[in-house]
Amino acid sequence: MQEHRFGYTRSRVGGILKTFSLVFAILALFAGCSSPTPASQSTTKVPGTPAKIETGTGYSISVFRGQTQVGALTLADLSKLDKVKFTADGKSEEGPTLLSALGLLGISDFSTITIYGFTKGRLATAEQTYERSKINDKVILDFSNQGTCKFAGADIPSGDWIIDVNKVVVQ
Repeated sequence: MQEHRFGYTRSRVGGILKTFSLVFAILALFAGCSSPTPASQSTTKVPGTPAKIETGTGYSISVFRGQTQVGALTLADLSKLDKVKFTADGKSEEGPTLLSALGLLGISDFSTITIYGFTKGRLATAEQTYERSKINDKVILDFSNQGTCKFAGADIPSGDWIIDVNKVVVQ
């Protein structure tokens, strides 16, 4: 058998690597099972503010009028707006109205709006188009725990909601 420069045979080196791999896998398993934050550091939701907004994530929603991009809405922009809260399917939804978010970019008149993002569960991309008459003060950009926004409305079936909204097009 050929010896390596440290005096180990090839089979011995393989055994050592397997042992290190096994130890590393066990440590990684234990590290994944431990709580990342102590229970004393729980997040408390304060009325009027989202529970957790990571404003420095780089996430934004591109807004277009037809084919022309008129701007982008960041979480920092959206977090400054007044919030609307409603309950749907037993869960509280909270965020700025879509109309107030569009108002930041000077958009108030449009006939249709298309929201782009993902379906619930992030299994596929999705888009929903609505007439202006369906967009009221109960249609919001709900802040998610993932640092993105969800298009939701008190009068819109939850199956039609769009998560991780990334683009809005008004006509």
